[in-house]
Amino acid sequence: MRAIVCVLALAACAYCQVSNYLKGDANNCPSVLVVKPAMDSENIGRDLEPEDFQTSSSLIGGAIAQQYDNCTVISVGDLPKYEKCNCFVMVAKVKSYVKEPARMGQWVGNLTVEVLTFDSPRANKPNQSQDFQGSSGRTWGSSGPFRDASDAVAKDIRRHLK
Repeated sequence: MRAIVCVLALAACAYCQVSNYLKGDANNCPSVLVVKPAMDSENIGRDLEPEDFQTSSSLIGGAIAQQYDNCTVISVGDLPKYEKCNCFVMVAKVKSYVKEPARMGQWVGNLTVEVLTFDSPRANKPNQSQDFQGSSGRTWGSSGPFRDASDAVAKDIRRHLK
């Protein structure tokens, strides 16, 4: 189900083009580059399945991309390939993830993601920063609270991204 939601979020950004810039055509740069948050056990602080990290990262990147026309969603490592482009860059970063105990052996996850806006891929400092928070309901398991908190962050981004 979660994979379907992620695919639908990215499909909603179907008008986001795959840039021909990678083929050397700088005239076909996107208007907006969206950099998905890097998620792994080091920056989340929990060992989860790789699919949970990938799905959540794509879900959050897709939520940002839905706000813009002519956008391309990339991973952090792909950013240098776009340094000749003259476009805005939206970078999502995980600020914190906390998993807290709830009643009856359940857990609640709280995720905070920061979205930084840069004037170009070459910019050193962001011109805007916005935090988005999401909490899961009470749930069992180690990955359920994280996935639910990621869904809540994506919803918060869709509602409040400026």
